[in-house]
Amino acid sequence: MKEEDTVLITGATGLIGTAICRYLLGKGWCVVLASRELRKAKASLNRLEASAKCHAVEMDIRSEGSISTALSNLQQDGIKISHLINNARDLSNLEVNDNGQTSVENFIQEFDIGVSSPYNLIIKLVDSNYHGLTSIVNVSSQYGIVAANKKLYENLAEELPINYGVVKAALNHMTKELAVRLAERKIRVNAIAFGGFVGRSTPDFEKRYSEFLPLGRMLTLDEAGPPIDFLLDNQKSSSITGHVLVADGGWSAV
Repeated sequence: MKEEDTVLITGATGLIGTAICRYLLGKGWCVVLASRELRKAKASLNRLEASAKCHAVEMDIRSEGSISTALSNLQQDGIKISHLINNARDLSNLEVNDNGQTSVENFIQEFDIGVSSPYNLIIKLVDSNYHGLTSIVNVSSQYGIVAANKKLYENLAEELPINYGVVKAALNHMTKELAVRLAERKIRVNAIAFGGFVGRSTPDFEKRYSEFLPLGRMLTLDEAGPPIDFLLDNQKSSSITGHVLVADGGWSAV
């Protein structure tokens, strides 16, 4: 990477976002943590014991005004975004009714934060006369590639709402579309389809989940950063665009 390369990550304060930030900082990246609440982003900076190469910014990607303000603030601080990781989530969108059904409203809201709002942020950065995007990584899931295995879940409708995987599948296709459309701007666009991580479910679920995996285990948080680092890097992955890199322990292979 170049010394001036700076990566903006949305959803930076969650479990996976924090793990990604920690890894990228260790590799020398300049990282900007974006969160709907500035205090959370700053708290993450403190936990990460980040250097001056790490910054915090308040940004709600579902708000046009919030995106514009955040990008303007970054410019005022002399921070140019060259790389982007779309990782924002809102778990409230995955709530279901008493019959285990996802409401149309939650479907729309999940699509908004998972596809249309990341698209809007990308376009804002692409059209900026200040920031200069060169590489984008969208954080997806194995469930954007394959449907759920009913044998794993005791209550599939509640444990894995339908809107989650459908939206991730849409994100995967948007990745390919943008890779084609932004190629003339010299911007690479890829996605990472993660499997399940240890620490986000009960020990019993982790045990049952692991029995379906060729690797025989769930992913660890230490494994979140390396594939993203690879896809971001304009030297290591210079020939790769429009690709969905699967890091799921072999789940989608069987």
